[in-house]
Amino acid sequence: MDTRASAATVTIDGFVDNVGLEQHDYTTSGQKSDDATPELHGVLSGAEQGDRIHITAVGPDGSVIDFGYVIAAGSGAWRLQVPDDKAFSSEGHYTFTATVEDKGGNLGNSASFVIDYDITGPAAMDGDNIELWDDFGPVQGVIGQGDTTDDTTPTYRDESENAVDPEEVAYINVYNTNSNGNTSLIGRGEVHADGSWSFTPRPPLGAGDYNFTARPVDFAGNEGPATSPWSFTVVTERPQPPTLDFIHDNVSLDGSATATLIQKGGLTNDATPILSGTGGVSGATINIYMVGPNGERVLVDTTRVDANGRWRYELQEGLSAQGTYTFTATMVDAAGQESDPTGGYEIRLDTIAPEVSGQITAYDNVNVEGIIDGSAPTDDATPTFSGEQSRNEAGAIVYIYDRNSDTPNVPIATATVGADGQWSVESPRLPDGSHTIYYEVVDLAGNKSDPSDDLTFVIDTTGVEVSFSHYADSVGTPANINSGGLTNDANGIFVGEAKPGAQVVITYVNAAGETVTIGSVVADTVTGEWRITATDDLPDGRVNFTVTATDGTGQVATATGNITIDTQAPAAPTFEVIDDVGDFQSPPLPPLTSGQPTDDTTPTFQGSDGEPGSTITIRDEDGNVIGSTTVGSDGRWSVTVSALPSGAHEVSVTATDPAGNESAGTDFVVNIDLTVPTGTATLASISDDNGIAGDFITNDASLIYTLQASGVTQGDTVWLRITPIGADGRPGTPGAWVQATRQEDGTYVVNHNNAQSALADGSYRVETVVKDAAGNNGATGTQTVVIDTRASAATVTIDGFVDNVG
Repeated sequence: MDTRASAATVTIDGFVDNVGLEQHDYTTSGQKSDDATPELHGVLSGAEQGDRIHITAVGPDGSVIDFGYVIAAGSGAWRLQVPDDKAFSSEGHYTFTATVEDKGGNLGNSASFVIDYDITGPAAMDGDNIELWDDFGPVQGVIGQGDTTDDTTPTYRDESENAVDPEEVAYINVYNTNSNGNTSLIGRGEVHADGSWSFTPRPPLGAGDYNFTARPVDFAGNEGPATSPWSFTVVTERPQPPTLDFIHDNVSLDGSATATLIQKGGLTNDATPILSGTGGVSGATINIYMVGPNGERVLVDTTRVDANGRWRYELQEGLSAQGTYTFTATMVDAAGQESDPTGGYEIRLDTIAPEVSGQITAYDNVNVEGIIDGSAPTDDATPTFSGEQSRNEAGAIVYIYDRNSDTPNVPIATATVGADGQWSVESPRLPDGSHTIYYEVVDLAGNKSDPSDDLTFVIDTTGVEVSFSHYADSVGTPANINSGGLTNDANGIFVGEAKPGAQVVITYVNAAGETVTIGSVVADTVTGEWRITATDDLPDGRVNFTVTATDGTGQVATATGNITIDTQAPAAPTFEVIDDVGDFQSPPLPPLTSGQPTDDTTPTFQGSDGEPGSTITIRDEDGNVIGSTTVGSDGRWSVTVSALPSGAHEVSVTATDPAGNESAGTDFVVNIDLTVPTGTATLASISDDNGIAGDFITNDASLIYTLQASGVTQGDTVWLRITPIGADGRPGTPGAWVQATRQEDGTYVVNHNNAQSALADGSYRVETVVKDAAGNNGATGTQTVVIDTRASAATVTIDGFVDNVG
């Protein structure tokens, strides 16, 4: 009999919580935990042979849970994992007792340890006092819902006392939900002694959109409900500058508001011009700056970008001093960051009107030449008007008026003041009768002078006269060709005016130096109009003609002009057709040939030897224009046609030169094929498929891939592509599609049995597909191939043999 208890001592040193947010090895008795099956551990010291440890616990309801016996290790350490069938079922204190019991059943030393089982999270936080605080940059303070900030470490906080109970809440978990709807924990907020809490992101936030929520966490690791999301945007770069595109003068000559563009460096008489440009997002702030004649840079005002991304601002305070003003603009984002300024837009303010004195000068250039002073009639119906201004007014416009015309407020002619202050202009043809002429000068800034004194004179042109109006082209689209123009009509009609009843003759000098008469006619006896048809073909090239009019008294008048005849059609266009859609593109493939299938519904036609200035027109089989362009000066042209439906389309390409001559058409069949091939291809086998045949696992890194295809039609090809699969199971960057070679047995092979194509150990997704001649892809087949070239680390021995005979 043994009634003596063991002298060994036992301790419960703590427990391991491996559930929830707080997973630790706790050593303090009474610690909260959300683990219903914790693992206790301790030490048995001075143990004798046969000693063991009896573990029991008293639950919150007073019931005793018997966990049986544990045997300490040789070191004395012992561990007990609470089994699932005895897991904690209700919250509260579980008091564990470890008692030493010897092999005779005598009870010895004991130890106790309390675990406070807690699976109830903290109560929801009151979000009314939660705020997001910006303490960086020009704009600081609370970041409102949906606002923008330049602070990459804003403070998320609730500074009110007892925002949470510091005795219950250990810390605050802060989460962010990104634009894809994925929510992740980004850090822990600190709970302060007074119950307030705060969180500052570390590392700093990057640029982008954020949605913060906060959840209180108790000392057992239980989370409470989340707060409402706090949405905001972080910007880390200054905004791009806006554009200052235009400054308009909105004061016209008559004082009405009409917007006229002021060129950079240009003059204006508008002291309140309108600035406009483009900005970033709608509502962005535009700062407008100005450097005036005094050289001082000032902020003029601010405006906003409208919904169309544009901004407009009219100066409210007029410019006062004459001289140069340079305007710039900057953009300010919602975070208060200001961009660099735009380039300067310089204008010059001039509100001083030019001066005029005396009458206009008129000069008679017909028969008796000289200055027209009004004392005698003139036979010059197109006198030359001239005058002189200050050289400072160079570039100003002179407007000449006739008070006796049917439209006295409409100028009959205009002239530009030269660098020397002189100006001169030949009047348009004026009718016989009395004319009262005066002029006004408008400078480059738009300032208008007072009217000059009147000059009154009489025109009498009863003498013979003749003029050429136009050449009537009736080939193709009818048109009136002015002198110096181009035409493809060698038998057009010359039209002009002469003294009524005068005999009109048109001649030209041919290449041999001979004078050739085109035709003659008597001018209309009332209107003076004459029309002469070139009955004989005019030669190609420039035709310099002379119109001679002779009246009944023998007086002669002439007029000259020229037209260029071009009746030669350009050569039919040569070109290539480019496919830039899908897998089969040119380049790198050659251009399409006529009738070749393509999946590009808008192929590009391009040529390099066209006649500069001619028009390239592409028509479909119904004659509809599906594309046109103009040949450049280097003979090159390119045009992408309108989208074509599936099927073969016989298009015709023609060239029309500037004279209107159209070439013969060059035909080309565009064969649109958008039908997906029905053939399929699968990976049938790989070379050196070690182990189990057909499992596609091999220790050969350089493989030959054999593909089996079905439903392949003429023109179809079979392709293979290899994509590595990462350790996380996600595919990496796909390799290039490789065309398989058809074998005599009907299979297809891709031979990668070379060092350049060797694969590293790992898994690969092998894709197979059938492509038709147009580049359309059929259904894609996939097969996983595993490369494993590493030998097993296991070792084997032969220890002997058994003789079981005899």
